[in-house]
Amino acid sequence: MSESRSATAFDALHPVLARQLRRHLRGANANNVPPDLLRLITAVSESYHDADDERRLMASTIEATSAELVDRHERLEVSERGYRELFESNPWPLLVCDPATLQLIAVNATAVERYGYDRDTLCALRLDELSPDADAAALHACVSAVAGASNHPSAARNTLRTRHRAAGGCVIDVDLTAQQIAYDGRRACLVAAVDVTDQVAAYRAVRAGETRLRSIFDHAGRRRDDAPSGERLPTTGASPRYVREADHT
Repeated sequence: MSESRSATAFDALHPVLARQLRRHLRGANANNVPPDLLRLITAVSESYHDADDERRLMASTIEATSAELVDRHERLEVSERGYRELFESNPWPLLVCDPATLQLIAVNATAVERYGYDRDTLCALRLDELSPDADAAALHACVSAVAGASNHPSAARNTLRTRHRAAGGCVIDVDLTAQQIAYDGRRACLVAAVDVTDQVAAYRAVRAGETRLRSIFDHAGRRRDDAPSGERLPTTGASPRYVREADHT
């Protein structure tokens, strides 16, 4: 009967503590254990149960945290992959440079194609090495203004029209748009280089045409002013009939 009561008392304890008591108190029963010791054993058993609860809670927390971290990592990888694909496939030449040294860090496929350099050669250059020396100061000022604007990556943009030398010495007109970004964990400057060579050429052609027309009109005006008194010179493009009528006026 005493062994049954002892077994029952031990069975109510934490399984680990119960095994330890059975191993070290062989032949003992609950009647042989002093009441104070029984209370102590019961308290220790409760602490074992509390420790189990804490371990289960910790394990559950670790599992949940791990799952969240894995999910965040996967989403970050997807996001980074998406950004890299957007960067690489962008139809505009994109150049990433160090804002302090202007050393190119990364370029996209369009830049490689447009400038005619292979990727490694292009990334070995500084951004100002693509521009004529005369534009170097303006380029440094453009990038510095963006880099020093704020710690927020999209706080400022700056633009500059300059020229770039492509492989083989070909010079193209470009509109640069510089923006501060975070690249591989550090501050950098993203530069979009839009080729505006055709637009600039068209603008120059229009201006040249305007200059020629103005010269023609000015020359025609001087001829009329220099004509003898009473002699009327025909206006450029006037019909013979109009000239005859003007002479009889």
